Amino acid sequence: MDLRIIKINAKATCGDSFILKKITAAYNYADGSRVGDPVGYNYLVALPDRMLEDLKVRVDGPRLIDELKKPLAVKFENLQLEVKWTKTLGYYVAATASAISLATSA
Repeated sequence: MDLRIIKINAKATCGDSFILKKITAAYNYADGSRVGDPVGYNYLVALPDRMLEDLKVRVDGPRLIDELKKPLAVKFENLQLEVKWTKTLGYYVAATASAISLATSA
C-alpha cells in the first residue's frame, strides 16, 4: 500500500486540545520554488495531549485569527493528517484543516 494515500485518525493522534503558537503565510510550490502569492496560512500549534509536541496545520484562504500576542486555545474544522515525503525532509506528517477558530471554555 502506498503511504501517501493513508489517512490518519486526527483525533486519536493529536487529541482535542491545540495551543496556537505562531502564524505564517502558506504558499504553493512547484519544482522546489515558491509560486505566487500566499494561498493560506500555517498555524503552528502545541499538542497538550502529546507532551506539547508541535504540529503545523495549513488552512487555505484568508487569515482567520487576526493577531497573536500570546498562545491561544484553538480548534480546527475537518483536521486531516497524512504522510508525505520530500527529498529534504523525508517522511513527515502533513496536517490540513478547512478552518480554525478560538476554542470556547465549557
